[in-house]
Amino acid sequence: MKKLLLSAVFALCFCVSFAAEKIPFTGLEEANHIAGPAVTEKLLEGKIVLFDYWGLDCPPCRDSMPKLQALWKKYGPKYLVIIASESWGSNREQIKAYIRRNGITFCIYQGATYNKFVPRGVPHAALFGADGKLVKMDHPGRLYQEVAKLCDALKKAETAEK
Repeated sequence: MKKLLLSAVFALCFCVSFAAEKIPFTGLEEANHIAGPAVTEKLLEGKIVLFDYWGLDCPPCRDSMPKLQALWKKYGPKYLVIIASESWGSNREQIKAYIRRNGITFCIYQGATYNKFVPRGVPHAALFGADGKLVKMDHPGRLYQEVAKLCDALKKAETAEK
């Protein structure tokens, strides 16, 4: 019974996803894409999504990047998509150089936004569950554990289904 229930929850998470609605972000056009995978409905489908507003000249934002990369390395792209939107209008070549120097491989855009919220400051992040619903908005550092918990739950549900 427990395995059947976990299977049903897992299936629900993957069926009710970002693709069921519209992608709740703007600015994900090719012209704004800087590095990492390009965001598509298929990429987001059934995944935990962390949308991070950051600025190249923001020390707390730069401090957050290695931690986001560690989450991406552990869970992405199977369970997690990280979309980092450089929101201070920094020079694209400087952003690319920073990304290369620091080995950042998740999705980096410039000027992308979560349609329902634009923060007054950076860093700030919005966390979405695999069902595409907003879970929480906060400083990214206060979301790392929640991201790991949600990704581990997806992983566990997938393992239980097998």
